[in-house]
Amino acid sequence: MHIPDCLIWAMGEEGCTAVKVYCEKKLREEVATRFTDVFNVKYEKLMDLIEEEEGDCNEKDEDSNPFNGAQVTDYGVFLSFDSLAMYCGYGDHLSQHDAGEAMEEALMTIKQEYPSISYEGYVAYCWSDVHSGDVCQYAISSEKKAKKDKDDVIYDFVGEALGETLEDDEGWDSLSDELEDADEAEFKKIIKLFHLYSRWLPSDAIDKVIEFSEDSDGNMTESLQEFADDLRAGKNVDIEVDEIDTSGLPDGYMEAMDMFLMAEEISGKKIKHGEILSSDGAFKIVIKKAESGDAEAKFIAGKYFLADHIEEEAERAIRWIREAAEAGVEEAEEYIEEHELGAAVAVEGDEKKTCNIVFEGKIFVLTGLDTKDENQVMEIIISRGGIIKSSTVLNTDYLIYDERYGTDTKKHERAVELIEKGKNIQMITVKQFLCSVK
Repeated sequence: MHIPDCLIWAMGEEGCTAVKVYCEKKLREEVATRFTDVFNVKYEKLMDLIEEEEGDCNEKDEDSNPFNGAQVTDYGVFLSFDSLAMYCGYGDHLSQHDAGEAMEEALMTIKQEYPSISYEGYVAYCWSDVHSGDVCQYAISSEKKAKKDKDDVIYDFVGEALGETLEDDEGWDSLSDELEDADEAEFKKIIKLFHLYSRWLPSDAIDKVIEFSEDSDGNMTESLQEFADDLRAGKNVDIEVDEIDTSGLPDGYMEAMDMFLMAEEISGKKIKHGEILSSDGAFKIVIKKAESGDAEAKFIAGKYFLADHIEEEAERAIRWIREAAEAGVEEAEEYIEEHELGAAVAVEGDEKKTCNIVFEGKIFVLTGLDTKDENQVMEIIISRGGIIKSSTVLNTDYLIYDERYGTDTKKHERAVELIEKGKNIQMITVKQFLCSVK
């Protein structure tokens, strides 16, 4: 399930966030009390953390708590929340943390303490600060497979929130404003959601949305009516979405989104807006996966480093992308060709060439080596008294490079410049190096 952003904005700041905990009757009161206690403790710690990291925490200053309480029901416990966004800078700036962290940690805690329980829920709220505003929404579940959004999942608390939003003119006016520039696909998403939640909504809700389309683009009205009729007739209809125009987006934006999506896939967890703003939360997950040897992660991380012009990571980025291509990642092969990174071609005969290398007190710089070779070369140099530098300096003695990847790096370019200026730097391929020290 996905709620169109315009509907969440129409719901207001509180949004609709709730979790259903399923458990046997004898545990319900105990689970309700335990979750409340655990959440409050974790939320207090989260506010202290925000205050420590960012100077102040608005929620702590105002003594506010988004948790509305735990209600015992005929199926277990119902947990409801207001907006999970948290702010610092006296309410003007969105914190990189949100109350969803405390909520999910508390849920995992009670799941560990009461293994027989299960839970599912949905988080949906909007946030805004001095810089921007956006919508945060994701499904949560004790079952990992259930976390993937499905169109046929219905949450009664979402239906009730939608019904309350649309029970008066204010909600409709807000939705109308949000739909002024909406395209046909956005209207169809709303119509499909309204059909799914029809028992909680006014009987004319879909008809009103179709009327709004006349103000946006009258040409789509007939198509929307046909779409609604097909839904009512029980037909399975798909929504065609126009290709996203990325021309106006900043460098690295789409590559960063790929990082977030992969981080979600790896962790099995929705990356929340605070982690997106801070970047580190999502990116570290992907980088760690790449460092473990995963070819797809190497490609995703590598192209992000290059797209966002992170110069200190350019060497590793090129190497990772080429390694991904060699591992069979077709997109990496296409990327190399499109961006003219050059093919990974070995120099025939290098493995047979040797040279005399002096180690004691000499300065070595490594560039373009894969992780295995780099570790091996570093161990040899250090064990024999050599010194390893992270960049090509004036008194560099040796540049050890991989002829497949290392010739396009700044370290290699700098070494060539220094040699042209008369510096005595020996440039040795990694194959030559390893053959020479056998």
